[in-house]
Amino acid sequence: MKVFSLRYLVVNIAYALGPLIGLLADIGGSIESFYVAAAVYCILGVGLLVLIKQDTRHPASYNQSDKSSIVIACKVIYRDAPLLLFIIGGILSTVVHGQWSVPLMQYLGLQENEPAKLFAIIVGVNSICVIVFQIPVTRIAQKFQPIVSVFMGSSILALGMLGFAFANERWHFVVSMVVFTMGEVLVIPAEYQLLDQITPAHFRGAYYGAQSFTTLGSFIGPWLGSVILTHFSSGGFFTFGTYGLIALLNVVFFWRGSKLHVKFNRHLALLNMQNP
Repeated sequence: MKVFSLRYLVVNIAYALGPLIGLLADIGGSIESFYVAAAVYCILGVGLLVLIKQDTRHPASYNQSDKSSIVIACKVIYRDAPLLLFIIGGILSTVVHGQWSVPLMQYLGLQENEPAKLFAIIVGVNSICVIVFQIPVTRIAQKFQPIVSVFMGSSILALGMLGFAFANERWHFVVSMVVFTMGEVLVIPAEYQLLDQITPAHFRGAYYGAQSFTTLGSFIGPWLGSVILTHFSSGGFFTFGTYGLIALLNVVFFWRGSKLHVKFNRHLALLNMQNP
């Protein structure tokens, strides 16, 4: 979990710098921004090639039993009801926070004269807030069960989406982004903690492989936002209102999955007592 938090922090530092650099360089919304992005990816690719060549570890050093495939992941989901519920909840959660930038940018394009500049500010605010909030919010969340953090985080996500739905000034979007980010920082690590609680040590690869199905939400979210914005005149209200409801709905699946897991553990403990 510490490795995940560090990776999450590093990614968001870069996520904060990118839009701000583009805004300061005045290349937002221009073709030059694509050239810059392509150059950065080329540098990344060269860096990865160098690191791979310098990695002298023998392939046998990896745990062969931890390899998983999509077939194994599907079998695990089919056999483990709490995991299935967590996957559904994770998909719904990712619909909201996975690619929030896509429907927001589409909406700003319909409302603002200079949407690229406002969007760059909002993305920068999101990333900076992740960096600032992550450590204190994580410490507070450690005092509660992960399911409680999921509930609080999802509720705050819904509140942030409600702010976008009613925003009519630029600073409204910024404040809503701050609120949304607080929910994001709470809910993402908590989902991984819930998954870790139900994952058998000898089957960790398959369970975390199954968890990757939650990335479907990153496809569903932008598609759903585009459909609503296209077919409703009050697109902002319906789009962000729908995301807010989805953020609250995912809590039901995580809560039910946690209950089933506790029930299963109690049943297993009772069997062990009867058959020592």
